[in-house]
Amino acid sequence: MASKNGSTKTKTRPAATGNATVIEGLNARLADLIDLHWQLKQAHWNVTGPNFIAVHELFDEQATAVRAMADTVAERVRALQAAAEGTVRYAVERSTLDDFPSGLVDWEQAITQLVDRYEQCSAQFQSASDVAAEADDKATEDLYVEMIRQIDQFAYFLRAHAK
Repeated sequence: MASKNGSTKTKTRPAATGNATVIEGLNARLADLIDLHWQLKQAHWNVTGPNFIAVHELFDEQATAVRAMADTVAERVRALQAAAEGTVRYAVERSTLDDFPSGLVDWEQAITQLVDRYEQCSAQFQSASDVAAEADDKATEDLYVEMIRQIDQFAYFLRAHAK
């Protein structure tokens, strides 16, 4: 359709609204990311051993990045016109991740534990990506794919550090 000035108009897409299953999945992944963020901080605060400073700083950098990922997921929920459920209480109720050990933790054990949490998180994000694909929600699927890439890279960095 041509406008008065001769340019071609494109149809505007209605505001995105989300599939309830996709939104539920996004909020579940938000819980995992909130939990993962605090597990990284727990490791950051309590790591011990000869590689303390290197892993202490690495855990903190990764915690900051995971927190930003949680923000991105919450904003996607809001873009789909739903409520982001990101309190610590929601995270405790919904996280699929194993608990991180309490107390002081040797740097090698901390890395092993966190690699395991990243692998758990990656698997959950892969399943959620499949759900988004089935719902034909390309933006959410793309968000998951990018986060899987980042989560897997963080696990790789930790594995490489431990070798």
